[in-house]
Amino acid sequence: MKKTYLFTIFFVSLWVAFIFCISPASGSEKIYLMSGTIKAIDQAHNTVVIECPLAGKRFTVGGPMSAGAVLKKGSRSASLSDFSEGERVDVKWRSTEKGHVIEMMKSR
Repeated sequence: MKKTYLFTIFFVSLWVAFIFCISPASGSEKIYLMSGTIKAIDQAHNTVVIECPLAGKRFTVGGPMSAGAVLKKGSRSASLSDFSEGERVDVKWRSTEKGHVIEMMKSR
């Protein structure tokens, strides 16, 4: 009886330790890469809205540029003012509790 009790405690402790070890890996942020058309740019707030086709529908990615956002026109570095509405771009973004954050935007 005592061995069964100790084995159960050991097994439960091991299981809890395992769950805590894998939890951070499953909670990591995902970064998405999509292509779409710029619908709006707000220079004052450093934000952009991009409409991307997704499975026959439209998905809107909109939000501020991250502090380390990479902006490119072709192979050259660019600034947000170099982009214009209606331009086709590739966008790399992540989702946060407060919305989307743009990590990279590159025109073709």
